[in-house]
Amino acid sequence: MNYQRDDYRYIWQTPDAFLEDALRVNSGRLMHDPSWTGQPYEACLEGATKGNISLVPQAEALLDSIEADLELDSPQWENAISGAYPDVPAFLSGDPECMRARMIRANEKAPVRVFVCTTSSCGVSAETLLKRGIAALALVMLLIRQGRPVELWTFTKLDGDKDHKGNSAFLVRMPTTPVDIARIAHCLSACSFDRTIAMEFGRKMTGFTGSWAKQTDPRKLVNASPSDIVLGESRYGDEIVERPLDWIRQQLAKLAE
Repeated sequence: MNYQRDDYRYIWQTPDAFLEDALRVNSGRLMHDPSWTGQPYEACLEGATKGNISLVPQAEALLDSIEADLELDSPQWENAISGAYPDVPAFLSGDPECMRARMIRANEKAPVRVFVCTTSSCGVSAETLLKRGIAALALVMLLIRQGRPVELWTFTKLDGDKDHKGNSAFLVRMPTTPVDIARIAHCLSACSFDRTIAMEFGRKMTGFTGSWAKQTDPRKLVNASPSDIVLGESRYGDEIVERPLDWIRQQLAKLAE
């Protein structure tokens, strides 16, 4: 198996490592109901493997709405190895960085850790979870765009031990260095990543019975630090779905404290 274990936390460093273990334990095809998971099994597996770049424009639209009234760093013209047009004096002097390109300087602040829970109440629709995931994706894209180092994790909030009293948290690190935005978009936004893959894996791996984890605080569940951003499980009236721009602003305000 590809995971590292910390008590009830099972930790995978890549989505591929998680998928390999899940598919092995579940012996290939995973049980699911497309009306609940939002997509057929084949689409679920393809998205988890290759990502879904079609979701990115929706996150970009949220960024366009929020960047207008936030004081954010903007790209500046600088010399680089490749770019839009040449810097003739630099070229004549033999400088390898003889092209001009619009760039954002790397942010020297500490990396931001973001944890997004993919587990949801059974009555929350796939459409609602899609909107929630796109808002989380927009925040991650905004941080990356501003040059802020981001460490992104998805996690489950499931019971375990076959008795409704345990915890089983599957933490999967998303690819942010380098960024695989299509894969991130799918894993944050498609509820099939949790409902088709993680839940079935939990049933066979840790004794998930269909209930929430005993540990109700998502921050404690993933052992988050005070500075980490943690988006807990999705329930009815999820704030991030109802007011996504307000939620993004709140997270940025916390980082600025």
